[in-house]
Amino acid sequence: SIDFDDRANRVVLSGNVIVNQAGLTVRSQRMLMNYTDAGSLEVQQITANGGVVVTRGNERASGDVAVYDFNRRVITMAGNVELKRGTDTLRGGRLVIDLESGLSTVDGRSNGVRGTTSEGGRVTGTFSVPQD
Repeated sequence: SIDFDDRANRVVLSGNVIVNQAGLTVRSQRMLMNYTDAGSLEVQQITANGGVVVTRGNERASGDVAVYDFNRRVITMAGNVELKRGTDTLRGGRLVIDLESGLSTVDGRSNGVRGTTSEGGRVTGTFSVPQD
């Protein structure tokens, strides 16, 4: 379903939502899109929750919540975060993907989409090592 709120410049999408943009795919059960309307609609931010999966090339990131800031070209994911690249996997509490630089950072914070932290988190990973 889609609900438009023109006064607040936002759209709420619910039920197996898929957004594609330039080789990037974001999937979740619910998305809130904030936009500006200065003659044409420009998406500013997407907040996704409910089984969020972001894919690009051979990378797949998943988590409970994601905020995609279109202006900064940064996706911040939080809660049960997992980043897979090929057969390598990193798990943690928060993942920040900088789409401009290609740098992905995983840390142990269990929340942090808005900058708050919680102590005691840990990053774990599994990696394939070539055998020569």
